[in-house]
Amino acid sequence: LQPLIMREFIESDGDYRTEKHLESKKGVTLPLYEFQEKIPKLPLADLESTLQKYLVSVKPLVDDIHLKRTEKIVQDFLENDGPKLYAELSDLADERNSSGTSWLAKWWNETMYLQFREPVVINVSYFFHFSDSPYPENQDQIGRASSLVHAAMTFHKFWAKGTLPPERIGKSKAPICSVAYKYMLNACRVPKQGQDSVRIYSPLNCCHITVVCCGKFFTVNVCDKYGNPFKKVEIEKLLCEVELVATNGDIEPPVGILSSQNRADWADSRDQLVRDGNEESLQEIESSAFLLCIDRASPVARDEVARALLHGDGKNRWYDKPIQIIVFKNGKAGMMNEHSMMDGMPVLRMADYILRKTNKPPSFDEIIDPSAFLSRPIKINFSLSSASLRWIAKADAAFSKLIDAHDVKTLAYAGYGSSSIKKFGMSPDAFAQMAFQLAYYRMTGIFKATYEPVQMRGFLHGRTACVRTVSSHSVEWVNAMTTGPRVPTQEKLRLLKSAVKNHVKLASEAAAGNDVDRLMFGLSMLARKDSERDIFEDPSFKMSKRWAISTSHLTNPYFDNWGWGEVVPEGVGLAYMMKPNSLVINVTALKDDAKQMPVRLCHLVHEALDEMKILCEFGDIKSKL
Repeated sequence: LQPLIMREFIESDGDYRTEKHLESKKGVTLPLYEFQEKIPKLPLADLESTLQKYLVSVKPLVDDIHLKRTEKIVQDFLENDGPKLYAELSDLADERNSSGTSWLAKWWNETMYLQFREPVVINVSYFFHFSDSPYPENQDQIGRASSLVHAAMTFHKFWAKGTLPPERIGKSKAPICSVAYKYMLNACRVPKQGQDSVRIYSPLNCCHITVVCCGKFFTVNVCDKYGNPFKKVEIEKLLCEVELVATNGDIEPPVGILSSQNRADWADSRDQLVRDGNEESLQEIESSAFLLCIDRASPVARDEVARALLHGDGKNRWYDKPIQIIVFKNGKAGMMNEHSMMDGMPVLRMADYILRKTNKPPSFDEIIDPSAFLSRPIKINFSLSSASLRWIAKADAAFSKLIDAHDVKTLAYAGYGSSSIKKFGMSPDAFAQMAFQLAYYRMTGIFKATYEPVQMRGFLHGRTACVRTVSSHSVEWVNAMTTGPRVPTQEKLRLLKSAVKNHVKLASEAAAGNDVDRLMFGLSMLARKDSERDIFEDPSFKMSKRWAISTSHLTNPYFDNWGWGEVVPEGVGLAYMMKPNSLVINVTALKDDAKQMPVRLCHLVHEALDEMKILCEFGDIKSKL
């Protein structure tokens, strides 16, 4: 066994400015970050117009009595404390903008992520379910794993050198912010009391990955000293050795389960691991490029794979790693991603690169290079005191309780997809949002606050903004669809198109920095006096941002599914993909035998999509008469 070594790191507290120096090397800006100085700063939305949008968004969710009370609170805020708070926020925004960041970023990273105290598994992390490989060489577990690792380390090489081209969006090919890439690889969230941190390690000094199999962790060097990945067959040889050692040794206490705990318990148990003499072992995992999980399970159906990727068994994971590539015994695979310092789109880029590279015909002329020095995998051992063993037992029990409390259901709808919806003259994303509204109302008989994020990386250090899906337009259409034949079909179609158009408008406004929730969040961070906080303590305000339906749209041709957990106990996490001829949704919720929300919601979305297609086709026929 080779000795493990202590490694240097940079510790981030959520302020992107702290890691600004990583954007250049020897005074020269790296290509990945070449447009950072030119990307516009996140604007501050207008106070009065934001409050008006807020009232419009609240109206469908509350009764007349609460609405009148809220209108008075908003008016008082606008006439008294609001302008003073807004001026203070404006000054702070100017200061933060001039110092090279967003007025929102540090607050958002800290409050929404690093100070979040619940387990990151289910509550924060999300998963991608990769489509099966079409090539036999990549269909068994080790073959699939080695091809994914080879492609991931090829991406890692370009990432480490900063030579990835910056992303661009829109017809104008405008560059978007690249700051999130710093926290993707060779990094790890670290639990602490009160607020976690993220440690970043030099990729030049950490060319290894961590492989976990049967709950045992291994350091595996998979590239040469120049960052070039070993050949697939060479990586396969190393992974076979890991599997052999892991499966033939004694069963060991599952240290990885500790990372599934609430953050306070994980902070204490990690401190205990350090006191037990395991700091170097922890650093081996935390500094690795990413985690590769070689699972013994063989999930088949989408629901089974979703569960296995959303949480797994807790023992074969390290939930604080930003990237975990997971490969099952039957060759199915996916990725689990920690969310604290970056959102899904940069990770999607990495996943897309990996899958495009591995979905090409494999090369058959590869042989192991005899001159290549393949250092053998190093098993990462842990010295565990009785105190650490008690923490492991406690974490295992808490994890079992957490996953047993959850239901997961996937709908793969093959009736039609984005191509047909575009022919109907509507936005596929907004169309899907209306289907969710109709299905949820039919399930519950009420309208609840619904969240859809939009990407804000067109602004420096931007992350997301919020679209409040429930509107008077969506409510009017849903009511028309649920009152029987009294509303003419042509009118139902008109109302659907109006609701879709309004949703597109809200999304466009949010993408420009003019959503409701980010400005209100900023003002709430500055509110100190009781009178300043009245608007934020108003039950209508709290209800309007209690996201019973938390949605997000992400589509990739090489994905079969993706998802995450609910954000409030009574809610659902609803991830969806809009493919040309299909739609996939994944619903996660706390288990309730009476409500059975995931199963029922998926069924009702299926019905809603069928009904909406008939509605649109009727309109198409009428227009041709």
